[in-house]
Amino acid sequence: MITDLAASEEIKISCDMKARFVYANPKVRADEGKACIMRGPLVYCLEETDNGENLSSLYVDTKEALTENWEEQLLGGVMSVEAKGKRILEDHWTAEELYKEQPPELKNVTLKAVPYCYWGNRKTGEMAVWIRQLI
Repeated sequence: MITDLAASEEIKISCDMKARFVYANPKVRADEGKACIMRGPLVYCLEETDNGENLSSLYVDTKEALTENWEEQLLGGVMSVEAKGKRILEDHWTAEELYKEQPPELKNVTLKAVPYCYWGNRKTGEMAVWIRQLI
């Protein structure tokens, strides 16, 4: 729709902005078994700044509720989303070990996601949109 608006006119867009999980089609092999976080039309991402190094060691528990947090001081005011999850502990591995017979140890973590459009505006580091699901 194309229209001319007077200075006093406004356009309001209303949509459900509740945070939710979205799941990848299993045929998308790079994202199979993964989920991402969305809030309304916004895609969220995990950043190393909030979640530590090696984001590929994180799992998200999609059975747990998401928590929305308004953060006034974050990037001029941003709604972040927290999710419950797990992290593979890496301190039991040496640099020479590629494989072990014992399963990796996991610890409980809270994952923090921010809107993807703000990625890279704080510190240099890795980012992930698709996160492995706990099964």
